[in-house]
Amino acid sequence: MGLSLAFRIASWIVLRLPQKTAYRLARKVGLLYSKIQRRERNWIQENLQQILQRPLAKRESKALIQEVYIQFAKYLVDFFRIPRINQAFIENHVVLNGLERVRRVLVHGKGGILLTAHLGSWELGGAVLGSLGFELEAIALAHRDQGVDEFFVKQRLSKRVRSIPLSSALKGAIQGLRENHLIAIVGDRDYTQQGVPIQFLGKLVSFPRGTAYLSLKTGAPIIPVFIIRQEDDKINMTIDEPLVCEKFTGCNDDAVKELTQKCAQKLEERIRQHPTQWLVFRKFWEPMS
Repeated sequence: MGLSLAFRIASWIVLRLPQKTAYRLARKVGLLYSKIQRRERNWIQENLQQILQRPLAKRESKALIQEVYIQFAKYLVDFFRIPRINQAFIENHVVLNGLERVRRVLVHGKGGILLTAHLGSWELGGAVLGSLGFELEAIALAHRDQGVDEFFVKQRLSKRVRSIPLSSALKGAIQGLRENHLIAIVGDRDYTQQGVPIQFLGKLVSFPRGTAYLSLKTGAPIIPVFIIRQEDDKINMTIDEPLVCEKFTGCNDDAVKELTQKCAQKLEERIRQHPTQWLVFRKFWEPMS
């Protein structure tokens, strides 16, 4: 079975189940998947130890890794159910904090850059804002499977969230900001190998420079947004105060590095608070050349 077909079948099933039943099924699938992904488990353990800044005993490591897979399975349930999001869903299942900060930013007519991480249920956040009437575009890495990529684009569009391919991110984002739109960036991974070396979760890593560069180039503020799952499976969506560059002016390397470090620190704070909701299934701190 191809991955694209598997996604469509899973989506069809999830849309026909009550939400709580879908989450219970996701828990079972997550636990099962955690048992068969040995290499991924090793990477997740390394990442968790770096976040927590301590070694993990075998029993604790197993429990935390299982929780990461459960959280990922629930994230997929949320993503599959995006077409069902409406005002009633938002009122009953989403705790919104700081929405007025987005509105204040848009008053200035320069748009806004929403910064988040692979944390919690990030795709749901865009769908919520789209459902509330905001003009939103998301920079997204194209999936290697064209069918899967088309599925993701369609899901976002069902809630008026347009996708900007990473290959044309700068041009597309600048155009969107000129139209006073919001540009969403999942900014915790450097896919271009042209990032800024900064400290993140206690280690040096190449971090994407695009978020800071785009803000400095256009004057659009960076607004950190976090979409975290609560214990009762409701979603806590928190919008923080915009980030600013304080030491440097203009769009130069020093300013980009300072603002990128600020972005990393903001993401780091939330990841440390919710380590099992950071859904990165790879060796994150690769040796830098």
